[in-house]
Amino acid sequence: MYKIGHLQYKVKSLENAMKKFEQLGFDVERANKKSKNAFIWFETGPYIELIEMNNNLVPFAYLFRWVYGRSMKERWKKWCGNKEGFIDFAIETIEDEYRNINNFHKNKMMLKDLGIETNKVITWSRKNSKNEKVSFSYLPVIPATLPFIVSDYSINQRPSHVLHKNNIEKIQSVNFKCNEKEYGFLKNAMKNDKYLKLTLGTNSEIDQVLLKNKYGELYRLTNHMSIESE
Repeated sequence: MYKIGHLQYKVKSLENAMKKFEQLGFDVERANKKSKNAFIWFETGPYIELIEMNNNLVPFAYLFRWVYGRSMKERWKKWCGNKEGFIDFAIETIEDEYRNINNFHKNKMMLKDLGIETNKVITWSRKNSKNEKVSFSYLPVIPATLPFIVSDYSINQRPSHVLHKNNIEKIQSVNFKCNEKEYGFLKNAMKNDKYLKLTLGTNSEIDQVLLKNKYGELYRLTNHMSIESE
């Protein structure tokens, strides 16, 4: 079925956010010199994507509605309109075959069988920090309060070795609040994901992200670019 691929963390200024996270002891890799996104990698499990967005980008949602469908419009509005911090997360299939960009469209049928509506598969390309062309696909779903689906990169981007100065080794858990219907879907589709913790709530949101260091100590990564001991 599915597992968490990465978490999206919205920032107003990517450069300022990178400096702040580096001060917290994280190694941060910008996608490329001109990109509006950067990554905090871990050797295993979910990683974190920092993404610069603001309300001025909301009008693009209506263009995306025409090109890609309603699901992308609603998700774009959600990304632009939210405050800084965790705004979304992406999930990917456990099966290697369906994470491959060439077979990724088969996720539409898998989601249909689970009762989830989707529109078009969206494929993008960009240059990475090594100036290589990297392609990837993603699939926004309806409602936009659910996570979206992603493929593998056409070229693996995750470093084989990651060493953060703060000794953080991985994301320990992600707590997601959601309504009863969304809870049922995620419980079924992600029943084997050890990172996702679900709780019922009126608003759908990432409620808590815990990080674990090499000594087994836990820290909470907040929406204010800080880490707090648990």
